Amino acid sequence: MKFQFFLPNILDFPTGGNIFNQRLMQELVRSHEVNQIIISSKGESEIPDFGNIGTDTCWLIDSMLMHHSGLMKKLSEAETSHGKWLLVHYLNILDHRNASGPEGEKERENLSHFDGFVVTSRYSKRQLTSAGIPAKNIVVIQPGINERSWIKRKPRMVVQLLTVSSIFPGKGLPEFLNVLDNLSDLPWQWILVGEDKLDPEFTMKFLGQVSNSRLKNRIQILGPLSQFNLFQLYKQGDIFVLNSQFESCSMVTMEAMSFGLAVLANQVGGLQELVISRENGYLVALGDTDQFSKVLRKLISEPELRISLGEKAFQSSRTFQSWRESTDTLVAFIKSHAKTPSTQRK
Repeated sequence: MKFQFFLPNILDFPTGGNIFNQRLMQELVRSHEVNQIIISSKGESEIPDFGNIGTDTCWLIDSMLMHHSGLMKKLSEAETSHGKWLLVHYLNILDHRNASGPEGEKERENLSHFDGFVVTSRYSKRQLTSAGIPAKNIVVIQPGINERSWIKRKPRMVVQLLTVSSIFPGKGLPEFLNVLDNLSDLPWQWILVGEDKLDPEFTMKFLGQVSNSRLKNRIQILGPLSQFNLFQLYKQGDIFVLNSQFESCSMVTMEAMSFGLAVLANQVGGLQELVISRENGYLVALGDTDQFSKVLRKLISEPELRISLGEKAFQSSRTFQSWRESTDTLVAFIKSHAKTPSTQRK
């Protein structure tokens, strides 16, 4: 089987969606022909001639391209034997904040162009079925985990908080600065790792907030890191904190758990399938800043609790598939749906 990926022109940014796509391609190329077409997600860039791609190919389209009207029009007219599959990393219709807005309505109109959907959580599958997509045309492919490392952590004087997140609206970073301000009496250091070029204006504003904060000497912003260096930080950390307002899944939370870190996050999206509050971490109702601060204070102040939660998080991570297993699941599902496109959409 041949696989054709349609990807947005932000491949150099280490976002969760990009890493997911790249890892799939790395596994698929072991036994399949894999090609990619890069398309600008903004504006009407040149659309490839689908007639030159071949109809014996499975097409995998990144969800960032859902709002590219030229691509959507061509997809609606094209046919391929192994189907047109949407790689669902983020859609407005999955996000409670944006589901009823105009962008969400546009996405609902474009869903009919696809024969199948690849989602990263059961939560996303439920949201798509609510939008009218048959469950039989949706496959849940959780990000893979290829490395785990259990480290018996010990209490230490300064607790290291780690966040892995792009500096981008909706990730809750300015709000987390307020949380930290309420915990200034405790011994902690916050390290933020993530892409800082997706929204330059927002990044500049956030960095200005940090530089003006009385806590700036306790905050490190490292930008994107190699996988090796990121894994070293997971090993060195004490608490993984993610204040995102929405996550379809959260690959970085899975990674943090696989290195035995206690997790504190908001109770949103697919995070609810990873973290069980008070068992392997804590989830807090979105917007409850007081409770978020209260739980973080507890985790910083009680080393035995965070170490115990981290150990249980590591045990939970043992259920996560490897990238090879995730890719094999995807290929098997696509092969089982290799019918004529008109039949697939019924």
